[in-house]
Amino acid sequence: MYTVIIIVQFLLLVKISINYRALYELANSSYPDTFWHVYYATSTITIRRTSNVSLAHDPVIVLACGRNVAEAIPIFQTNLYSILKLFKNYRVLLGESDSEDNTLMRFRHWKDKDSKIYVHTYGNLSVTYSKNRAHRIAFCRNHLLQTARKNNWINETRFLLVMDIDINANGILTVENFLTNFEYDTRDWAVMTASQTNFTTTFGL
Repeated sequence: MYTVIIIVQFLLLVKISINYRALYELANSSYPDTFWHVYYATSTITIRRTSNVSLAHDPVIVLACGRNVAEAIPIFQTNLYSILKLFKNYRVLLGESDSEDNTLMRFRHWKDKDSKIYVHTYGNLSVTYSKNRAHRIAFCRNHLLQTARKNNWINETRFLLVMDIDINANGILTVENFLTNFEYDTRDWAVMTASQTNFTTTFGL
């Protein structure tokens, strides 16, 4: 099972081949106040420092949900495509609800330009989930994940990347920072998460 229930982190990288021991160790290890918690290790996790990581043979699935994020989409696209170039192939699943700007229109324009983009809209989730933003995000991410399962895309990929469109529309999400995930030996981890403590946003579901 790969149900996405994490809604605190702004970026989540999941390796489909799950290693629960490594996941437990990562969840209970300390990390510095930086975008990626890369330089701290527990006794059972080995850091492999390398600048030559190749993901050229690995496909990736990206899940991203947004509400009123139209202004953030261009920067998010730039950041995302710079990362997607590292991989063999990709699919990007976008979810939207309750937007009062042109988020959905921009999503659809993006889809028209890239056949690997898939857009889902959920109308007014706020009616169903009232003011509970966490539940709306969880619903969106889980639906996108279920869509990937139903289409058998999960079985064809190695990595699942869960992103926040607004939070990741900044200069911090660079290829260099993204690749710090792989300073950990991929045999020893199942999930990587990111933290940004000095960044505020007006966007979100």
